[in-house]
Amino acid sequence: MGGAVAPSEDTGSLWARLADIIAQEPASGIEFRAAGPADERFLVSVTRAAVQGDVVAVWGAWDEERQARYVAQILCEGDVRIVRVEGRDAGSLTVRRCGPSLHIESIVLLPEVQGRGVGSRLIAGVCGVADDLGLSVSLSVLRVSRAIVFYERLGFSVVDESDTHLEMERAAGTTSPKDPDLAA
Repeated sequence: MGGAVAPSEDTGSLWARLADIIAQEPASGIEFRAAGPADERFLVSVTRAAVQGDVVAVWGAWDEERQARYVAQILCEGDVRIVRVEGRDAGSLTVRRCGPSLHIESIVLLPEVQGRGVGSRLIAGVCGVADDLGLSVSLSVLRVSRAIVFYERLGFSVVDESDTHLEMERAAGTTSPKDPDLAA
C-alpha cells in the first residue's frame, strides 16, 4: 500500500462538505455518521463481506485478527464514517487530507447495496470536495479487485503499483461522470 497519510487539519469541514454534496441528492438515501468503538464489529464485518475474496486471492487467507487490528487503528486515528443507506448501516468511508490530495483510505459497502449507485455517489462526492479545494483524489486498491474498472470509469488512473496494490489518482478538476448509475 501507499505511504502513511497524515490526518487532515480540518476533517470536520471535509465531512460537512461531503454531506452537503450527498444531500443534494436526497433520493439517494445516503447519510453518514461518525464511527466509534462500538462500530468495530460492524466495520470488520463489512470489510469481510466486501473484500474477503480479494484478500484471500492475494494473501491466501483471511486473517480476522489482523483486520480487527486495522479497524481499531483507523478508529483511533478518527476520520471513519459509517455510510448509512435508507436508514441502515451499509458500509464505511475513510478519507484524509494528504498534502495536495484527498486520500480515500477505505471505502467498503455491504454486497446488498453494491451496484445501486452508492459507491459512485460517494466517490463523486469526495471528488466534488477535492475539486472545490483544488486537490486530487488518491486511493489504493488490491490488484485483483474488480473495483479497478469502477475507479477507472470515475476518472482514476494508475500512478504506481506494488506486488499487491495499485495506487490510483484522479487529478484535480478532472471531469467526473455525473451519472450515479455507474456503480460496479
